[in-house]
Amino acid sequence: MAEELSIEKQLENVTEKVKSFATESMAAKAKEVFEAEKKALTDQVEALKTKVGENETKSATEKTDLETKLTKLNKDIEDLGVKFAKSEMFGGGSEKGQNFNTLVKSALKENKGKLSQIKAGSVNDFRMDIKAAGDENMEFTNFADDTYADLTTERRGLYQAPFAPIWLRTLFPNSTTTSDSIRYLKEDGGLGAVGPWDGSGEIADRPEKPGVSYKFTKETENIEWIAGITRIPREMFDDIPWLYAYITQQLTTGKRGLFVAENTFITNKLNANATAYDGDKTIPVEMLYDAGFGQLRDNYFNPSAFLMNHRDVINLIAFNKANGSGEYDLPNGTVSIIGGQLYLSGVPVIGAPNVAKGSALAFDRSAIQFISRMSPEIRMSYEERDNFIKNLITVRAEERIGMLVTDTQAIVKVTFDETT
Repeated sequence: MAEELSIEKQLENVTEKVKSFATESMAAKAKEVFEAEKKALTDQVEALKTKVGENETKSATEKTDLETKLTKLNKDIEDLGVKFAKSEMFGGGSEKGQNFNTLVKSALKENKGKLSQIKAGSVNDFRMDIKAAGDENMEFTNFADDTYADLTTERRGLYQAPFAPIWLRTLFPNSTTTSDSIRYLKEDGGLGAVGPWDGSGEIADRPEKPGVSYKFTKETENIEWIAGITRIPREMFDDIPWLYAYITQQLTTGKRGLFVAENTFITNKLNANATAYDGDKTIPVEMLYDAGFGQLRDNYFNPSAFLMNHRDVINLIAFNKANGSGEYDLPNGTVSIIGGQLYLSGVPVIGAPNVAKGSALAFDRSAIQFISRMSPEIRMSYEERDNFIKNLITVRAEERIGMLVTDTQAIVKVTFDETT
């Protein structure tokens, strides 16, 4: 009886520790501290599992019930690990960042007076800068919020819900430049490696120390324009709130806007600098797992995220569809969904329409850098072309960006038959 009470009491104690661990501020912890605490909890759960299995006084039903509770505890601990990794990857910290929609919205509100002056004709041209955004003020988000609640109306039939995909630049380190191009070195293999050396013999007989030869290529990344322009009748400025939403959605986060063009620029860069998957797996989810946790790690990288087409994420990961055989069982914990976000062993699997069906990318963000030369900008002009005689106003959205990849081994491209 004492043994039974001991096991139950220990289970209760560990459960309370996990609850306490979950309520603490993970953002305040160093990675090493968090991992040490997480391992200690996992070890306690595993020790209890062993004790339950060896117990001879409990019935099979009681053991099954205890093992189920312990398995759930393990999953809770792993889920906390995923949340911590996500927090660390996207900047962590206790302060909530601003998403792209909020930045544009803020800029539009700040320039409401100038918009009114455009309407009145007292100002013919003005520029509106959207606050520069980097790791320090961006958040990992699907933009499924009420950003537009106070800016839009459905009464004219022109309302459009905000576009949903993640702003891909937030997946990488961000920096700025004042140049029109950047020259940098990209590692491209090499010869030799550091190794043991025996220097105990006579000087004349001593071998040379192991030589290491690095191979680099000189690369030049030209800063590119991402831009779009439209002209609208001046009378539309009679409805300032609607114009806010129009500019925000159509030229920035709309499905033909700056947001989407930048995401396409990023996926094109990743594809152009990727190394092909070299494993022997044939089932898509296994290929992706092997690319991230096999091929990347063989080259001393760690997967930061996986990028796939939305339909492939649903069919090949979320539904666990195997090659021609329907559903199959993945190892426990390989695929998880937390807060609507899909993870492959704790690494986010991100769906994006800019990724072609039948392909996927696994990458380590440490070898990639997003460069901003000019932050997203909206400019309006009353005197461009024949605007004056046609009573039109030109609205332009643009930015200048680049992207550096210092090692192609840090990006692995997987291709598969999308019909499987």
